[in-house]
Amino acid sequence: MSVTYFTRTFGVGGVLTDVTSAVITIVRTDTSATIVNAAAMTNISTGVYQYALTDPAYDLTYDHTEVLTYDGAAHTFNGTLVGSVTPSSSLVFLTVAEADTYFATRLGASEFWASGTEKEAALGTAERQIVATDRWTFDAPASGEDYDDEIKYAVCEQALFLLVDTDSFERTALQTQGVVEAGIVAEKYLFNKPDTTPIAQTAVDLLRPYRKRGYGFVYTNDE
Repeated sequence: MSVTYFTRTFGVGGVLTDVTSAVITIVRTDTSATIVNAAAMTNISTGVYQYALTDPAYDLTYDHTEVLTYDGAAHTFNGTLVGSVTPSSSLVFLTVAEADTYFATRLGASEFWASGTEKEAALGTAERQIVATDRWTFDAPASGEDYDDEIKYAVCEQALFLLVDTDSFERTALQTQGVVEAGIVAEKYLFNKPDTTPIAQTAVDLLRPYRKRGYGFVYTNDE
């Protein structure tokens, strides 16, 4: 989760000066709920105090009050601060939420698509791999429309393939180096140097309507 930092400085005669105590109260402006009540601030340098708030959500605005005590007197400061904003997504074809919906009914996915999984990274890598192979044509949808479900599902399948088949990159690296046989089980490879990144067979099937005309041999991996 994101963190918003509240900082307050204190000076005497224009010189930063440490205080006896510094506390902060933070209120959400959308609900008027007090989420931090007179919490101690951290003295990060002379006369500079900070509080790190773990945001309850993105895109919140906070009213905050700091009370700094110096030489027996309390000095009160008020302000309003915009918290962390929703990070922009690098995903093009679908959102993580859409992928969650797809995987909710995808047999065998729950073990790999779960809390703690780097979901956006997996989807982003899958998107880039599919596009980089240059096998398919993806026209940008018209304004107000979205990419076809088949494209979204294909990205999901490639993301799952990456999460499940952790040996894929090692195999590809060996083939790129010219290795034709490796491993205790004596794996034998169809050819030495694959000309493209392995794509999940289910993704290939889903993307069949978007395949470029005249594209030659296609290397795929079974799930």
